[in-house]
Amino acid sequence: MDYSKVQNIERYFIIKSQPYRDDKYCVIYDYWKSDSIYNDTISLTLHATLPFVAYLEEHAVVWGGAISVGVLMPNPDQIGTNLASKMFTDGLSKIELLEKSRLSGKVGLHLFWERSTFGSCGDIIVDSQAFTRDEDYLTFLFPKSRPTPYYPVNTARNVARLGAKTRLFLSCDTENLPVANYEAKMRKLATRELIQNGKKMVIVHRRFEIADAVELPKNKTELFELFKLEYALEFHKNYYPEGHLIPYVDEWFQVPEYPDETSIFKIIDYNNGEWEPQFVGDTEAVPLHDETFPYPNRGHTELGYETCRAGFKFAIVNNLFTMHIGVKTGQSNAEKRGVAFDDPSYLKVVSNYLKRLYDAYPETEATCGLFKP
Repeated sequence: MDYSKVQNIERYFIIKSQPYRDDKYCVIYDYWKSDSIYNDTISLTLHATLPFVAYLEEHAVVWGGAISVGVLMPNPDQIGTNLASKMFTDGLSKIELLEKSRLSGKVGLHLFWERSTFGSCGDIIVDSQAFTRDEDYLTFLFPKSRPTPYYPVNTARNVARLGAKTRLFLSCDTENLPVANYEAKMRKLATRELIQNGKKMVIVHRRFEIADAVELPKNKTELFELFKLEYALEFHKNYYPEGHLIPYVDEWFQVPEYPDETSIFKIIDYNNGEWEPQFVGDTEAVPLHDETFPYPNRGHTELGYETCRAGFKFAIVNNLFTMHIGVKTGQSNAEKRGVAFDDPSYLKVVSNYLKRLYDAYPETEATCGLFKP
């Protein structure tokens, strides 16, 4: 917790929220504040709901740089008082169980919630004696089996971006774990190419699914052994290859691997409007996510597509990758409950998005392929 925002911490303390960009949400930046020694690293920018915040614990161990997380919270408002609601306080209790993350000093945690119709952002009084460490109760209260309806995923991603203290960022999902030493190797490359040389480029890593019963590979050599046995697959190869496959994977595996550095494998064209790359970028140059997209429809695809329309090149990095435990074969429950791709309101979102891109980047209209709703 950032104690510059706390008063009378013996029992009651005050945390201050502020209106988020469009005033639809309230946000508390730096509920936890990362240590300044990480300000020259790459921020791993993540989003989470309370049932899934525990994934942060492993990231705090394996990621070498700052971590900035946007967490969707229950509304703290109660009629007639500034005292935080029990649900909000229980959410804070869930967060405070993440001791590896808190003690690492790497994690900046930013909380947000949808503002009440007649509510406002401002001071929230929290009763520290209302906190609980009953993990069974908190798991029951915030179960993974109950998807969050209308999850504002791109707002969460942007809260993490805006709350980060570093210039370089990697927008990722909490279920994807980076290979060992990803941040240190990528930081050298990205600092040189994106900041020092000022290239209008993003640096893309490959993603793989690893079979459940297999130990996670610590480098590309170990990954290749699993890949040959089909215990490691390119991300969503069996579910949605159009959105995730990156060409030349066999050639990529043959590039020598070095312990302390990496390099650019190839610059490839972005000509598939379904592609959903995850990349390291310069936060001063890369657009924010478009927050009008409903979960789970094209919420990350739209950023890659707009980045292409904005004139960025896409460089594939050698040797670095992220891993998802388990092989996906169908939609999750949360995805099944999301907005249908043929819903008229969603098609209107896509229409408005494409019009905005045409107005902003008319010269690249035919460059990046067809954006598929």
